[in-house]
Amino acid sequence: MAGVHPVAGFYNASRIGPDAQLLNTRFNSYPVDRSVRAAVARLDVTYVMLGRGFVRTDWRRAPGLLGLEDAPWLQTVYRNRDAVIYRIRARPS
Repeated sequence: MAGVHPVAGFYNASRIGPDAQLLNTRFNSYPVDRSVRAAVARLDVTYVMLGRGFVRTDWRRAPGLLGLEDAPWLQTVYRNRDAVIYRIRARPS
């Protein structure tokens, strides 16, 4: 993963920009939400990586990152029991 830069290393809402906050809450609306697609383009997001588990037991997955496993606009490029990496397919206009 050399050369890959994360949108946010972790999601502490006080330390991420507005585009990352938008993706945190609505990334899963990518196909139908132009503002999400615009944020993805501005941040040059191509891949999405989700890991299993959390640093703290009271944390949960960000709402915008829920329900991605069957999204037709994402292609699974890597998966093991602890993580999955998706590539965003061709961006809708």
